[in-house]
Amino acid sequence: MTSAWKSLYLDTCNMLFDTYSRLIPPLTTFMTEKCPKDPEVSKGAYAAAIRAKVLDCIRGLLPASALTNMGIFGNGRFYEGLLHKLHGQNLSELRDIGKASYEELEKIIPSFVRRAEPSHKTHLNYVAFQESMRNEIRDEAKLVPASQTKPLDPGVKLIGSDPDAVFKIAAALLYQDTQ
Repeated sequence: MTSAWKSLYLDTCNMLFDTYSRLIPPLTTFMTEKCPKDPEVSKGAYAAAIRAKVLDCIRGLLPASALTNMGIFGNGRFYEGLLHKLHGQNLSELRDIGKASYEELEKIIPSFVRRAEPSHKTHLNYVAFQESMRNEIRDEAKLVPASQTKPLDPGVKLIGSDPDAVFKIAAALLYQDTQ
């Protein structure tokens, strides 16, 4: 925080957090009106769902440096695969997320995630397979002639684009409301 931009950064972050906080009540009212409670849903579940929708709508206001919560939904097979991948990462942050996730999921769905425990034979086989694949890819990369692997110019180079991308994205966004 020794930058000449410290004050501007802090003022901007404070303004974004204040705006975010001020938008929660009116947006909660709006969402409650637009998405009435289903009689089959409990009050607690409904309140949590409305809050999640509200916060999802305005999370873009938060600075990238803000710590936020994230939730994911999946079945046992999904979580097992996710844990295998997280445990096998080179980045310690991802391995830490994998360890913490395993510890929590093991409390709730132990039979579904037990094979993702780092010392389990299934996980060890997964790690061995991934390492084997990385080695094969490295070996193949060594076969590429040096003349085809010259260093690129610094910077970013656009290697492809889709002139219809804007229309495809708009169509995907509008799809569910145009049935």
